[in-house]
Amino acid sequence: MEELKIVIAEPFRRRGKARLTPTEFTFALTLELKWLTPEEGRQVIEEGLKQGLLKDEKGKIAPAFDYRSVAVPPGYRPGFDLFKKKTLTERVVDLLAGAGMSDAEARELIRQKQEHLFDCVTPEVAGLIVAKERGLDVTPYIDEALAGIARRAV
Repeated sequence: MEELKIVIAEPFRRRGKARLTPTEFTFALTLELKWLTPEEGRQVIEEGLKQGLLKDEKGKIAPAFDYRSVAVPPGYRPGFDLFKKKTLTERVVDLLAGAGMSDAEARELIRQKQEHLFDCVTPEVAGLIVAKERGLDVTPYIDEALAGIARRAV
């Protein structure tokens, strides 16, 4: 989550704008910073929207966090695992963290919810419940959670 936040913040900081078109954003990541390919730049937008780090504002994208407060280390370059497929639980933790809590707090709330439900739900389901209770959109994760439950039931 933190690495994605850095990658998202830098084009806005570099351009000095709070909103960019997807093309401007991708251009900054690929040609100005030389961090990513154009396809990876588009993936950053998709993942940022999915994780609640970016919001779509009438054809432009804007960070859902204070991009000016994100520290970019000198000489920073994104790691190769930026697009590594995360587990559903990791993505739900990222969703919660994007809403203003730390990863540790999110994991603890998920653990508590699972315990409160007598361990009758998976960590993924407990995480989705926690996110939903906080008003977050969990729709993109439901099918994957149901598929995981179905696999465990067999």
